[in-house]
This record gives sequence, structure tokens and C-alpha cells, in this order.
Amino acid sequence: AKASGKPYNLLHLDKKSILLRINKKNMRWILFPPPVTQTFQPGDQVFIRTKSRKEIGRKGIVIKEEEEVEKKEDENQKTQNELRIWVRIPSLQMENNNSTDENAVCKFFTTSFRPNRLVKIITDSMFDSTGCAVVPQQKDDNALERSTVVAITATTEKYRLLATSQIQSTDHVLEIGCSNGECSLVIAKYLSKGSLVAFDTSHEMISQAREKMMSSRQKENVVQHTQFHVVDPFTEPRRALLLACGEGGENPNSEKISVVLIDIGGNRDLESVLKMFAWIREKFSPRLCIIKSKQMVDELMTMSALCRCEKKEFVSSSSSSSSSSSKDENITLPKRLKTGLMIHIQPSSGVITNGDDWFNTTCQERKFLGGTATQKKTLLAPRFSHPKDAPLSLSPRDGKTPICRYYNYHKNGCIKSDCTNDHVHCHWCLKPGHIALNCTNQQE
Repeated sequence: AKASGKPYNLLHLDKKSILLRINKKNMRWILFPPPVTQTFQPGDQVFIRTKSRKEIGRKGIVIKEEEEVEKKEDENQKTQNELRIWVRIPSLQMENNNSTDENAVCKFFTTSFRPNRLVKIITDSMFDSTGCAVVPQQKDDNALERSTVVAITATTEKYRLLATSQIQSTDHVLEIGCSNGECSLVIAKYLSKGSLVAFDTSHEMISQAREKMMSSRQKENVVQHTQFHVVDPFTEPRRALLLACGEGGENPNSEKISVVLIDIGGNRDLESVLKMFAWIREKFSPRLCIIKSKQMVDELMTMSALCRCEKKEFVSSSSSSSSSSSKDENITLPKRLKTGLMIHIQPSSGVITNGDDWFNTTCQERKFLGGTATQKKTLLAPRFSHPKDAPLSLSPRDGKTPICRYYNYHKNGCIKSDCTNDHVHCHWCLKPGHIALNCTNQQE
């Protein structure tokens, strides 16, 4: 369809064309935060977290790490060693200086921080040590396409931290699922020379986002190039593409989008997130795509754990069998080892090996990319370890009042006598008369 120049809809493509498309671009996957506490090495690029929302985070380079002895006022108290990371940071005057004078003096200062104040900036060096392919920079437009880093996280807090720490001042950002603009407001402060286009399906949420942005422009230095649109890429992919690129022509320049943020909340399931990501992969070539999806994180962590177990069992069984018959090469391999779908998450960096293989295999197993927008699927209501882990879902009565998550997912229900949230409709199917824990309805 792309070769013929005819427009096409993601949800109406056959399976073969989907598989051709999702294998087109090189993707490098990473989980944030990583399974274990990050360690810092000299030369690492880092982002310094702010202590308040009014401040703007800074970026620097790690010089060294050392333990400092914490002094106690009372001599009887034991002294404790505290790990501090020394970071070299450019001065504010240098960061804000737009001059192109080659003789300008670069001024830096060095200070130390606790490790929990620092976030590693994703660079190519994080992938070199894990064996993941790094696509070289090419100046030729017809050469190999640039790769995309896919950063996945489970919570809103980490999602916003990822966005603020990895975004550059010149980025052109597309945010899908901006809700009431809280995240948009945070990242807009870091786009001094870039732009932001945000989508949401709710008119009410977009109105609130625009009001917040207008109010912040009067008080703070927020980027002027921000746009909010009521659009659903699932049902209006062509219009969404044109709005994202800020153009009205037939051939929009999708290369201008350098960062994509995906946070489609409400009752969106894993399949919807994968569909959205497939659309992004086809239409854009960003350097970074940040996805907030607890379901995706849980599935990747589960797959990684299963692969580790299968590899252990295979190694132990093969070693025992080799001792009995060293010449026997017909060892039965586990199913995932045969297909090559071995997911591994690096503990210290969070880098996911074979992320593309997992995505492609998941798309084939679920068989959802070749269907239509009206096709029904049997989706059981999810179970959450805590009601607050459930995404926000608004009442169908007014589209504003949140449906109470405690009432729907806690075993004791909602204990607040003055709760103003909706206790009538199901959080999962939006129908009245039952709660999500007892829901047996299907979602379309």
C-alpha cells in the first residue's frame, strides 16, 4: 500500500503486510527503572532530578563516585558512610547562551549528589555491552534508517521522569494520551527550542490541558509551540498523522517527530498499546518512544523469568545427558529455545534483548492486527495488586467523574463514606449493576 501511494488504515491491513511493516525498523528496548539499583561510571551522562516541580532539572557527566563520612553531632553515635556521585555540570549561562561564537568560554562546575537524585541518559554505550545492534549514524537520507529506543515503564511517576530526563531542548514531541495535560506541562518546560503535539480522545481533558498550558505561559518560561487535539489514532489514523506533523498536505513529513510518548489509559489493554506502537513504528522514525503500560512490563518480566528457568533446566538436563552419552547431539530443546524467543532483561541497565522478537511473536499469537475496528474479543477484567494500579476510567454519565477503583477492585470495597466517585458503573465494561471483580462482559 505504501509503495502504491494509496492511504491505508492500520486496523484493516492483512497479517502479511503487518509483519513486513513491524520488521522494518531497528528497535532497542529498555525497561525503566531497571530491576536492580543503577550504578554509575565515570563518563555516564546523567539527569539531576529536581526537588520541586518549579525547578528545571540539569544534565551533566559523572566524574567519580566516593563514600563520604557523615559527621554526627553526638560523639556516641556511629558514623555512617554515604555514597556520593560527583557530576560535572555546565553553568546556566552556558546552557542558556544561544551564541555561536567559537571563542566563547565554556564554564562548568562540579558538585556531588546522592545516587537517587540521578537518572542515566540513554546512550548507545548502554546497548554495546549487551550485544544489541547499534545503528551507526548515517548522513545519507536513503541509507539505513536510524534506530529507535523503546523505553517502557509501569507508573505515571516514572513515565514523567523518563520524559523529562531523556528529552532534548530541540525535540519535536508527540504525546498520545495527554489526559488533562499534567505531563504535557512538565515536559514543555524542557522544550525551549522544540515543539509539542498532544492527543486525547476526551474533549473535557483537552480543554483542561489547554487552560493549564495558557496559565503556565503567563507565569513560567514554557514553550510556545504546543498544540492539543481531540483525535483517536485508532479510528482516524490519517487525520492523526497530519495533526502530528502539523501539516495539511497529502505527504506529511513524519521525520520531524523525534520523541513519542504513549500513555493510553482508561480501559486500554495490552493489545491496544501494541496496536498504537505498531502505528507509531510504521508512520514515524523517532529516536525515542516512551510507553507507560503496567501490563507490558509485567509480561516482559514474566517472559524473562520463564526464559531464565528454561535455560537453567536445559543446561542442567544437557549436562547430565552428555555425561551418559557424550556423542548424543539430539537433545530436546525447550519450545522457546527452538523458536529463538529468549527474553532477557539486563539487571543493572534494564536493556531488553530480543525485544523486537517478543513484539512480533506477541502480535502473531494474539492475531489482532489483521482484524477490524468492530471485531469483538473476549477480554476478562484484569486483576490489580492494588486498586490504584488500575488506570483512570471516567463515568459514562458525564465523562468527568472517575469510577471508584477501590469500589471495583478492593476485596472490601470503598470504605469512604463521603466518596464522590462513581459507585454505579463497572470500571472495566462501564455497565451498571456490578463491579469489575465480578465482571464477565466483553469489551469491544
